[in-house]
Amino acid sequence: MERKGISGFTAVFLILVFGAIIYLGYSIMSVWFRAQSLKEKIKEVMNLNPTASDSYFMSRVIDVAQEIGIDLTEEDIYIDHSIPDSVRVVVEYPDSTVLPIFTYRKLQHLEVIVSSHAK
Repeated sequence: MERKGISGFTAVFLILVFGAIIYLGYSIMSVWFRAQSLKEKIKEVMNLNPTASDSYFMSRVIDVAQEIGIDLTEEDIYIDHSIPDSVRVVVEYPDSTVLPIFTYRKLQHLEVIVSSHAK
């Protein structure tokens, strides 16, 4: 009698391999998702009050980062007014996720540019 298809061991092995790939992908992509979420929150803060002071922007960016679970300090944030009629906020911070085999680390660099005209 000829047997076609894969054996039970092979099926379990393939399920485990695909599960591991999905787990690693999710863990590594969570760093990217946090950064994109922070970038969108920074845009919201900047668009709500584009003429506010730099200290206001820094405190609000630090607050929204803490809501997401990112620890920022004022040294991680740079606010640039050199672009005419715009404000550029640059945030740079290390982020990581711990996996069973290794720790994935990435230095995030986010830039947000918004018009400084009051709405």
